[in-house]
Amino acid sequence: VEAFKVLPTAEERAEVVAFQCNLLRKSLPNADNGALQQVVSGSKDADFAYTLACYMADNGLLDFTNWLSERTNNVGKAAVTLQSIVFLTRTYNKAKLRSTAQGDGDSVKLVLSWENLASMLRMLTMVDNETMSQVIPNTDTTLGSQGKIILERCLQMYPNIATLTNSSSSNNANSPPNQPDEIEEAANAYFQKIYASEESAREVVEMLKRFKTSGSSRENDIFACMIHNLFDEYRFF
Repeated sequence: VEAFKVLPTAEERAEVVAFQCNLLRKSLPNADNGALQQVVSGSKDADFAYTLACYMADNGLLDFTNWLSERTNNVGKAAVTLQSIVFLTRTYNKAKLRSTAQGDGDSVKLVLSWENLASMLRMLTMVDNETMSQVIPNTDTTLGSQGKIILERCLQMYPNIATLTNSSSSNNANSPPNQPDEIEEAANAYFQKIYASEESAREVVEMLKRFKTSGSSRENDIFACMIHNLFDEYRFF
């Protein structure tokens, strides 16, 4: 971890983690499921833990969404929210698809994969308002406001990020893209139903949960649009 900290760039840090991870896997029996899991679970350095977890997820050594959930249970929701925002702020513009980094018989080496980026954004969009309204230590800004900033940056750079980790994404690969205006209109229509008391907030939340994991690219895009609009509201907190 000390060698990791002195490296100035995210690329260099990711390279060191990949080297150390491969070395450990070669030198220790059952390292994939034992020693590496202990290292990534026990690390108190958030940047190192996220970099290692991303590498392991990219190489099929852990489920990144489950790891985020476990880390939340260990260090708390607010801490993981802040750690995710900080990590994404440093790395989001370096994200690439895992498939672009796969070599013959070699491991995937990325600073951040689109798949892990999508998992973190999905986690951030599901954090409750009470947590998001907390002020970041030594600042005058909230988790919600910073979360909104990073979400907007990611959506601007990767407009289709919400659909990247759906299990059925490959089935939608040849589908025509949804029109932004049509998606915006659909999202606004759902919000209007809340305002008109035609649907309760709870019903819309349940709908968003369905849209998040839906095999429909249109529903995925509506989910992303509605979450984006909800983050806009954090400026009033």
